[in-house]
Amino acid sequence: MSILSEQSVMWFATDSSQNPPLKGSQVIPQVPTLSANQPANQRRPADLISPDLPLPDLPSIERQQQSLSLLSQHPALYSGDLVAAAAIITSTAAVALSADRVSLWLWRSDKFERIDSYERAQDRHKNGQVLATADYAIYFESLSDRPNLIIENVAESVSIISCFTQQNLIFHNPGAFLEVPVRSEGKVVGALWWEYSAAHRWTALETAAALSIAILSATAIEFQHKQALSLSLDKYRRQLKRETIEREQAEQAWQESQRFIQGIIDASTNILYVDSFADGSNFYMNRWIQNVLGYEPEDIKKLGKQYLEQLVHPNEKEYMTAERTKLTTINDGEVVENEYR
Repeated sequence: MSILSEQSVMWFATDSSQNPPLKGSQVIPQVPTLSANQPANQRRPADLISPDLPLPDLPSIERQQQSLSLLSQHPALYSGDLVAAAAIITSTAAVALSADRVSLWLWRSDKFERIDSYERAQDRHKNGQVLATADYAIYFESLSDRPNLIIENVAESVSIISCFTQQNLIFHNPGAFLEVPVRSEGKVVGALWWEYSAAHRWTALETAAALSIAILSATAIEFQHKQALSLSLDKYRRQLKRETIEREQAEQAWQESQRFIQGIIDASTNILYVDSFADGSNFYMNRWIQNVLGYEPEDIKKLGKQYLEQLVHPNEKEYMTAERTKLTTINDGEVVENEYR
C-alpha cells in the first residue's frame, strides 16, 4: 500500500452503474472536504486540500501511486544520509507530478538551506545554496502556520514568494509554484517546492501526493537526526572509555609512585611525620619511630592531638607549643629546625 493511500487521500473502487467503466484495477480518488467543526490537530493532509481543485486523469494517478510506493520503500530514506535521500525525493517528486523542478529545503532559525534541487529536463541535481531567513522575512513569518502554498501563475501573482522571484530563485515567466512544509514532531523543519516553467492548475491529487512526499521527507530528516544522535553517542562512549582507561592508567601510575616513595621513606633512618599546624593531629608517621622511640605509627595515632607534647620532656612542652605556633607563619619551602628532649 502506498503512503498516499494511507495518509493523504482515500482510494476506492467505484460501482460501474454510477460511474464510467474503469480499466483493470484503476480507481478514482475521493477528495474529503474539511469540516468547520473538525479540530485542527485531527486534520489529515488530505483534509487541507481544496475540494474544488480539478482531478487529474487516471494515468497521472497511477504514476503518482507508483512513485509514492517506490519512494516509501527506497533504502536511502532510512539510511540517515539526508543528501542521498534528498536526491531520491526530489527526482521522484518531479516524476510524480511531472514538475520541471523540485527542491527540498531545510529550515533552521536563521537559515534556509537547499539540500537538493532536481531539474527534470536536464536530469540534473543541485545543492548547497543557503538563504538567510532575515532577508526573506515575509515568506518565513507564516511558513509554520500555512498547510501549503499554491500559485497557478507566478507572473500574475503578487505573493510572499515575490522576494524569491526577484532573484530568479523561482520560475516566474510565467511559472507555477507549489510549496508544502515538511513537519517533524509537530514543527516545520523544511519545505518542498514544486515548479512548472509554465502556468499550471494544480489538482487535488497533485497536492495530496505532494503532502505524502513531504511526510516521507520528514521521515528521511528524522533518520538523519537519529543517525547523528547515534554517532554522537558512539563518540561519547569512545571518549568515556578512553578517559576511563586513562584514569585507570593514571591511578595505577600514582599507586606505583606512592609505593616507590613509601619504599624510600621506610628505608630512611630518620623519623618522618606529617602533622596539622592547627591542632597538632598526626596524618602520617613512618615506621622508623619504632626504632627510635619504640612506638608503632598506630600507637602514635592513638595518643590523639598534640601527641608530641606527650612524648617530650615536661620541661620542653611550653617551648614546643611556642614553636608549633611559629610554624603556622613560615613560607612554603622554608626549613625550620628544632630539637627536643
